[in-house]
Amino acid sequence: MRPTLTRGVGMSRAMRLVGGGFAALLISPWIGGVVADAASNPAPPSGDPRATSVAGNVVEQNDGRCPLPGLENDLTFPMSGLPGFTVTSDAENKNLTVSSVPTGLTIDAFVVKGGDGYNVYPTGTFATLPATGLHAPLVGNPPKNVPTISHWFLCYGQTQQQPQVTPPTADATGDCDVADFTLSAGSNATDFVITRVGDLAGTTYSLNADDSLVVHVPLDSTHSAATATANGQTLTTFTRNNAICDAGNGNGNGGSNGGGNGGGDNSGGGTSGGAVVTNPAVSASNACKSGITVSLSNLAATAPVVFTLTAPDGTVSTETVGAGDTTTRSFSVAEDSTGVVKVSAPGLPARTFTYDKDCVSVLGVKHTRHHTSHRATQHEQAAVIGERAQLPFTGFNSRRTATDGALAIGLGVILCLTAGRRRTR
Repeated sequence: MRPTLTRGVGMSRAMRLVGGGFAALLISPWIGGVVADAASNPAPPSGDPRATSVAGNVVEQNDGRCPLPGLENDLTFPMSGLPGFTVTSDAENKNLTVSSVPTGLTIDAFVVKGGDGYNVYPTGTFATLPATGLHAPLVGNPPKNVPTISHWFLCYGQTQQQPQVTPPTADATGDCDVADFTLSAGSNATDFVITRVGDLAGTTYSLNADDSLVVHVPLDSTHSAATATANGQTLTTFTRNNAICDAGNGNGNGGSNGGGNGGGDNSGGGTSGGAVVTNPAVSASNACKSGITVSLSNLAATAPVVFTLTAPDGTVSTETVGAGDTTTRSFSVAEDSTGVVKVSAPGLPARTFTYDKDCVSVLGVKHTRHHTSHRATQHEQAAVIGERAQLPFTGFNSRRTATDGALAIGLGVILCLTAGRRRTR
C-alpha cells in the first residue's frame, strides 16, 4: 500500500506543477503588459513654464530632509516649523503665493502636489516676490484644468551655500517720439512683455540667461506710455508728457526733439522725420508634420528688419519682415533625430530652438494576415505603402489572454482535486 501512496503523492505534485506552470505561462504576458504600462506613465503637463512636472507622489521625509535628488542636505518647510515664510492659498486651494522668505535662506525647490503628479518650482521663481500662481500639474482629458492641491512643501538651504540669483531688470529712457527700454535677463532665461497704452496686447521678448536687449518703442499722443513686465511683475514704465510734447504744434504730434515747430501760427507743426526703429522678436513651435516653425515679427516698428535663419541641415537663409508685419517659416525634422534652428537679427540676441522628433506610436488595432494565392490589387498595394507615421498594433489580446489564464487555473484546480481523491483511495 505504501508504494502506491508514494506514487500518488508524486503524481499529485507533478500535476500541480504542470497546471501551475501552464497557468503562469498564459498569464505572464498580461502581467508584463500591465507592468510596462505603469512604467511608461508620462508626467502630466505642468501648466506653468516656470515649473517642471513629475508623475506620482512625493512627501517630506520624517527627519525633515528634502526628498528631491541633489537636495538631500536641505530642510523642508512646513515640517521644519521655521518662521518667516509667508505662503498663502486662494479660496479654491488651487494656487499658492509666496510673499516673503527669511533673510539668509534660499528656496531651492517648491513642490506642489495635486492630481497624478507634482510641480517643482526652482530657485529663480522666487527671485522677485511675491511669487504667485504656484500650482500642481494640469488634469483632465485633455489636461487643461488646475487641480485642488493635496499638499505642498519647500526645500531650503543657507544663502551662502547657493549660487547667487540675479533677477531680471528693465530700465527706460525716452522723449516725445520713442521710449528706449534696456532689458536684462539676469541669472535665468526670461520673457519680457512691453505694452503700450492704447494697444490691445504687448510684445514678448525672450532673452537667455545673462543676455540684454535694447527695444525702441514709438510713442505719440495716443500711445503716450509703455510698460515692461517679466514673470507677471511690472519692472518699469516710461510716460510721454503730452502737454509739453504736443504744445504749439499744428497737428499735435510735434515732440521736444522733433524740430520743425510751426511757430506762433501753428501752421508747420510736426516732427522733422521719425527715427528708424526695428523691433525684431521670434518664437517657435514643434509639430510632427511641419517640424520646427518659427514666428518672426517686427511689430511697433518703422523700418523692416532682416532675420538670419540656420536650418537643421546647416543651410543659412534670410527673411525680411516689414514694419508692423509678422511671418512664419517651417523646417522639417527627420524622425528619431534632433533638429536645431538658429535665428538672429540686428538688435535680437541669437536664439536656438530644438526639436527631438519622436512621432511614431503604436495603434490599438489588430491586423490579421490572410494567406491567399491571388495577387494584391492596386488598391491593396497602396494601402500597404500608406502615409501614416504610426506602427500597427504589435501587442497581444489582453482579454483573450486573461480568459485563457482563468481556464488554465480552473484546469489546474481540477487536476489537483482528482489527484487528492486518488490519494485518499
